[in-house]
Amino acid sequence: NNTVAAGANINIGSITGTTAGAETLTLNSGTGGDIAITGQVGATRLGLLTVSNADDVTYSAAASMRVTGLTVGSTGTPVNSFLATNAAGAIDSLGAISVYTDNVTGGATGIQFGGGANANGNAIALRSAQDVVFGGVVQSTASTLTIDGLTTGTVINVGGTNTGALDMSDATVDNIGAFATVTIGQTGQNAAVNFDRVDNGTSTF
Repeated sequence: NNTVAAGANINIGSITGTTAGAETLTLNSGTGGDIAITGQVGATRLGLLTVSNADDVTYSAAASMRVTGLTVGSTGTPVNSFLATNAAGAIDSLGAISVYTDNVTGGATGIQFGGGANANGNAIALRSAQDVVFGGVVQSTASTLTIDGLTTGTVINVGGTNTGALDMSDATVDNIGAFATVTIGQTGQNAAVNFDRVDNGTSTF
């Protein structure tokens, strides 16, 4: 459990458990500190991984993050961004995945799953003020995917070439895999949710 004042960074190589799923880890780098993880998380699967506070969170390992749950930020304390940047670095969780970002300190991408994500039958909830990018399949068979903006006034662009809000490219939309339900926007949504495609094709969830 790493708890530090605002502005202090946390840099981590690899993290592994000793008994699969038994050890939890909470990281807190304050409101201004970044968290960078460059090696694999969970060669022996970790328990719940929680980022309770941070500015930017980056997972760049060329190996899957293996956890029993992933919680990054919260509705009351979002992080600036969560970027899993490596195409080989999928998120493999045996529990729910929730990521809450606000992009207060800038950046065009709020949430990136470069290698995709699988919550294995548990809910995935993503909140962002800026782009959501899926570089691989994001799925959780028989469960739910929710993608919404920071507020009910956040414009959401699903596919196409519209920019300047919470944008998802055609490729990201095509990487939405098996779910029981997919929800775009939140209760009371009063800003536009625009569906479009560059190729004029059909998006199927």
